[in-house]
Amino acid sequence: MTRTTMTVAVCHAANDIRYQQVPIPQPAADEVLVRIAYCGFCPSDFRVYDGRSSQRLPLILGHELTGWVEQVGTGVTRLSVGDRVVVNPAEPCYTVSGPPEGPPEQVRAHARWWGRGGLGQFRIAKESSILQLKPSTDLIGASFAEPLACVLHGQKRAHIRPGALVVVVGSGPIGLLHMLSAKVAGARVTVSEPYPSRLAQATKLGADVAVDPTQQDLAEIVRSESGGWGADAVIMAVGNKVASEGPQGHC
Repeated sequence: MTRTTMTVAVCHAANDIRYQQVPIPQPAADEVLVRIAYCGFCPSDFRVYDGRSSQRLPLILGHELTGWVEQVGTGVTRLSVGDRVVVNPAEPCYTVSGPPEGPPEQVRAHARWWGRGGLGQFRIAKESSILQLKPSTDLIGASFAEPLACVLHGQKRAHIRPGALVVVVGSGPIGLLHMLSAKVAGARVTVSEPYPSRLAQATKLGADVAVDPTQQDLAEIVRSESGGWGADAVIMAVGNKVASEGPQGHC
């Protein structure tokens, strides 16, 4: 590699993200340098950007990323330059005791500690935190691997079983992933969503029942669908605290 610097998007303060040039990190023996293809922008990133998060800054946001192996450390045996990969952001760090303060060139250690650093051209990751993709796997689709892992964890905790009636409230990206995962598990899924375009997408992707709660009685529909028993699981996939915690009727 002849380049020595890369462009990154660094969050310095609330509503303050700047493009900057920082040194391209060099992988240690057990690390890989990934050239980033795509990176999602998670709500946790947005909370840092708008000031709701208490994380220390400066910080390169982004942790849902895919790309290609650009360089490997001397001890890496499982991966080769050019491999298509997805990075697991849950990367333990045993050398950094806490997020550092200082100029942008110190962000590398911060990113490794927090599993961020995706809004740049390159990112260092442990070989153990990288999953190799098939040549046919879509890199944009693979960037949803981390959100999907969170969804599958939630599905496991909700004990989704074949034949269960699952209500998913909200059909944004996470709600749709919950809906699709529950369908794969053999459940019947009712989706509640007030935005017509999102409700249409849920229907297109296979929702058994799609409900606009501003126009229909969700609780009554669920009672009808369940023969009066109610839902086996209700998944709140919305960012509205009132919708998540307030009394909405018993499903």
